[in-house]
Amino acid sequence: MARPSDWGRKIQSGGSVLAKIFGLNFAVGVVTGIPMEFQFGTNWADFSKYAGGVIGQTLAMEGMFAFFLESAFVGALIWGEKRLGTRGHLRQQSRLRSGVGSRATFILVTNAFMQHPVGYQIEANGSLGIASMGAYLLNPWAFVQFAHNQLAAVVTGSFVVAAIGAFYALRGVHPVQAKLYLRAGTFVGLIASLLVAFPTGDAQAKMVGNHQSITLAAMEGKFEGGPMAGVALIGQPNVANND
Repeated sequence: MARPSDWGRKIQSGGSVLAKIFGLNFAVGVVTGIPMEFQFGTNWADFSKYAGGVIGQTLAMEGMFAFFLESAFVGALIWGEKRLGTRGHLRQQSRLRSGVGSRATFILVTNAFMQHPVGYQIEANGSLGIASMGAYLLNPWAFVQFAHNQLAAVVTGSFVVAAIGAFYALRGVHPVQAKLYLRAGTFVGLIASLLVAFPTGDAQAKMVGNHQSITLAAMEGKFEGGPMAGVALIGQPNVANND
């Protein structure tokens, strides 16, 4: 029977594949994220001039704190596996998760302000400024959005893990990792998929309905609103006939 240390090394060797996939996605995210920063000036210059005093706070925090923290941990995760050992490598994964979570928090707080502005004031020049940093960071919209977003990320990650397990199983290689990845990926993916719909998806839909009723009507293809309006599961709105 294999000793626990042998199982740890086997799982770790398979985990390096997941680390490389994560590193690839991180690199793609950096490449696509850098042009996004420029779009604040090229595509949304008027909005940035008007609300930059607010959204610039969290975007700067995301870049200066979370991004550099995450980048360091990604490097240690991918290239420091042999030097750090099994436990050190696991600690880097936990630290990386904190960096990823903080990045998501800052970005989603920024987006939450765009959906439901709180904690701001009108400055003398007519632009927006921070009136309460606490209210801005603790925007209730951000909490619901963060939970929904992170669970969606768990769903995606679970399918990736299960897919690697299925690939190993079909190839007849790494049986320990194949069994572990298939079991964990499908189970966690199922639970996360349910939680994405309820309560997080339901809570975010209610936020949209309470604060952006026109947006919810557009999402449902409703041309005439009213109390207890029906919800469409599937369909194609007819713009010409307004139905």
